[in-house]
Amino acid sequence: MSDILFVKKILDLLPQVWRRRFNADRALEVFDLVDFIDMTYKYMTKENINTITKLCIKASRLDFSLYSGNNPYDILEMLQYKGVKFDREMYKLARECTDSKRILSLFCNLPATKIQHAWLKYRQQRRNRAIQIIQKRVLEWLYRPDGPMMKKSEKNFNQLIMSNM
Repeated sequence: MSDILFVKKILDLLPQVWRRRFNADRALEVFDLVDFIDMTYKYMTKENINTITKLCIKASRLDFSLYSGNNPYDILEMLQYKGVKFDREMYKLARECTDSKRILSLFCNLPATKIQHAWLKYRQQRRNRAIQIIQKRVLEWLYRPDGPMMKKSEKNFNQLIMSNM
């Protein structure tokens, strides 16, 4: 998502009456999105705040590092300061985005991130063990004495012997 499209989507989620009266599109030259959200936070519904949070999570990228006030991380920091709570859907989005560590560190305390990383490591180990077991069983099945691979290699071996005679 481009930066301009991100800013436009956030502006669309702000209270429209305030946006028209404040002339937010022009005021964007002086203020940034963090200021706008801070000004209108008490007038926004919880659904709008959650939508802004989800949009910021989806729009987050690794290349956002400098403070501009119009990037998703600054908005998320401000919302976290205001007390926005992470729900399951936001947590799932944060895990799937490109910079999940940075977002999870904003909303989750240190023990929660340690638990998350330990859980992911455990799942990866289970997945690897399952792959090894399946691979072992498949190889045993493929190379059994009356199996398809052994019959094929026996046929190829016999053809090779016959061609060399």
